[in-house]
Amino acid sequence: MKNVAFSFFSITTIVMLLVYSSCKDDEITTENLRQQFLGVWTVADSCQSTPYQIDIIADTTNESYVYLHNFANTGKEASAAYGYVTENKISISRQSITTGIRVDGQIYINNDGSFNLDYAVESSAKDYGCLCKMVKQ
Repeated sequence: MKNVAFSFFSITTIVMLLVYSSCKDDEITTENLRQQFLGVWTVADSCQSTPYQIDIIADTTNESYVYLHNFANTGKEASAAYGYVTENKISISRQSITTGIRVDGQIYINNDGSFNLDYAVESSAKDYGCLCKMVKQ
């Protein structure tokens, strides 16, 4: 009887170790989170009369960051804005992207899966805030 109990315990322990060791948490990396934001986006902006495009590309040196080209429709002459990716948003800290223009904002994913951009512009001419809808191309 002692051998049967020992054998049962040994087999149970081995099975549990195999099951436990085969379980692996799904790894959610920053790269996976960032991927959903990358690409060309058409932006319908409350501060502009016609839609424009933003190109979001990966920072090749840091998987937590992206570059946003044509942020706030500032054109190709302006530097790309730099954003930090978290689970469901890109945070764009206050930064100068062209002479006399500073921007900050965030791109976030709504519960329905749509994407929004809220940003502020600070310039010598005027300061303003904008709300935008984004559609991936």
